[in-house]
Amino acid sequence: MVSMYCNRLYANKPELAASRIDAIGYQVGHQLSERYTIERPRFTDHLDAIKFICKDFWSELFKKQIDNLKTNHRVNF
Repeated sequence: MVSMYCNRLYANKPELAASRIDAIGYQVGHQLSERYTIERPRFTDHLDAIKFICKDFWSELFKKQIDNLKTNHRVNF
């Protein structure tokens, strides 16, 4: 799919191809996040959202646990 956008549809406009691929990735990510959170209660804070992404969402997408997540212990990841 990436090759088609880069070589066929937007051969003379690589920045347009990159923009289109980025938009598709954003849309797919948004739809997946909606699908996996539709029956869950709303997250109460950032830490709950990060835990969900690292434990549940990542495992569903990649069929493995997340490799590494570091924090500075000030709620920044």
